[in-house]
Amino acid sequence: MFSENQVVYPMKFNCNNYGTRSLAGGDSNNDSSPAGTGLNWIINSITASDPVVDLTFDAVVNSQ
Repeated sequence: MFSENQVVYPMKFNCNNYGTRSLAGGDSNNDSSPAGTGLNWIINSITASDPVVDLTFDAVVNSQ
């Protein structure tokens, strides 16, 4: 459970494993540097009556 003003560290990916421009959810998001700054979502507020926020992205699975 997250509390008010809590910071969640961004997810970082090898660029080959992330579906470019596939971020969705949050009030805003940024995927300009997946391997550098990571995938970032901004959530302006979460209310007690609706405490769920969906944050999604596509991952690419490479078979070897």
